Amino acid sequence: MNALVDLPDVTPVPERDGVVHLPAGLALHHGGRLDDVRVAWHLAGPAGAPVVAVLGGISAERVVAAEEGGWWHALVGHGRGVDTERWQVLGIDFLGGSGGTTGPAREATGFPTVSTHDQAVALLAVMDRLGLQRLHAIVGASYGGMVTMVMAANPCPCGMRGSRSPCRCTDNEVRLYQRRLSGPILDRVDLHV
Repeated sequence: MNALVDLPDVTPVPERDGVVHLPAGLALHHGGRLDDVRVAWHLAGPAGAPVVAVLGGISAERVVAAEEGGWWHALVGHGRGVDTERWQVLGIDFLGGSGGTTGPAREATGFPTVSTHDQAVALLAVMDRLGLQRLHAIVGASYGGMVTMVMAANPCPCGMRGSRSPCRCTDNEVRLYQRRLSGPILDRVDLHV
């Protein structure tokens, strides 16, 4: 057992990589659409441990942890703030950014405007593919912090209520979700749902 929290000891497993394919495309928050979307993801840490999504700047890639040469090596890795011995760390390549996710071709012009709402939809697609109903936490730096705000401010579990994308939650799921918003969040953020 870990001395700081009551968690069983877990053994790290090799990282896992993948790409979620959305052949029907994605309707974008500010209008327009992306056809045949691919979202590249990377998951590191012990299988079965709670999942923490870590999102960075628009050019940050899906590999986050220090042991793997990730971009946030000072914060994410064995014995660090987001400890890959205790948590699974999920990273994605953002839409329109670098890496294996759908983005503009080198010589192409006219790539549509992609918003933080669209990045949240991409993260939700990865979560669906991995069978994750919820994240233990989400940490965002720079642009990833804005995506985190979109996820936190949405009034329903799928995060789409009130956006252009269809909400897939029942009224009962929304009520249960809103009851989970903690006092500390409501006390420190001007959040209206």
